[in-house]
Amino acid sequence: MARDAIGLWGITEQDDGRKIPEPSSIEPERESNELVTWVDIDFDKYRKANDMTTMRASTFPCRNISKS
Repeated sequence: MARDAIGLWGITEQDDGRKIPEPSSIEPERESNELVTWVDIDFDKYRKANDMTTMRASTFPCRNISKS
């Protein structure tokens, strides 16, 4: 779920021409009962796997169906 959120954010940033910050290896401050989870993401792979570009629509003949 986190990978999807970060992936979607990242490819949106790329599409809008904004720079994605470099990853950090610094652990954030946390309480003793909290966990830190690292999430890896390859934006190119994520984009390819989740490409939602619109496909060219096919044209179908329209039949005139009239109710009598």
